[in-house]
Formats: sequence, structure tokens, C-alpha cells
Amino acid sequence: MSRRRERVSDAAGVAFPMYFMKVPEPGVGKNRWHVDLVTPGAMSDEVDRLVKLGARLVVVRQDPETLNNPDTWSVLEDPEGNVFWVTSEKTRTGWV
Repeated sequence: MSRRRERVSDAAGVAFPMYFMKVPEPGVGKNRWHVDLVTPGAMSDEVDRLVKLGARLVVVRQDPETLNNPDTWSVLEDPEGNVFWVTSEKTRTGWV
């Protein structure tokens, strides 16, 4: 089983790439999409930094081992309740 992700980035490679992924669950609340941040360092260090800036850690998630490329990511909320995810280049496996 695998999930399809679409990557969008600029041709010069200057801006951060963005990934768009369809999910089976309907949207609940005001967030109809969220940002996935990928840090070059440890995910926990970036989560700690963002929490100190006002984010709230909701949960750390792990894909089931049955997926071809399981990933680990943290789900956070900004001070207004907008959800975003953080993962690390060191641990991500399922992204192209």
C-alpha cells in the first residue's frame, strides 16, 4: 500500500517544495489543507523550537509498518488552531 503525493517546487530550487496528498477523511473545522515542514535536523528539535514560538504539539504519528515507506511526523497547531506537520529529512522514507 502506498499514498500518492504531488510535489510542487520552483524550477530554480530556491523555495521550499510543497507536497499535496489526498486523504480519505473529510475535512473537519476550518483547515482544508495544511503545511508539511521538513527539517534537515532532528524532528524533535524543530518541534521543541516551534512549541517555544507558540505552537502546540498535538500528537506524534507513525505510519504502519505495512506501508512500503513508513514515515514518522509530528502534528502541531499554530496559536490560531491551524494544523501543520513536521518531519525530518533524516527519518522520512515515503516522500519523493
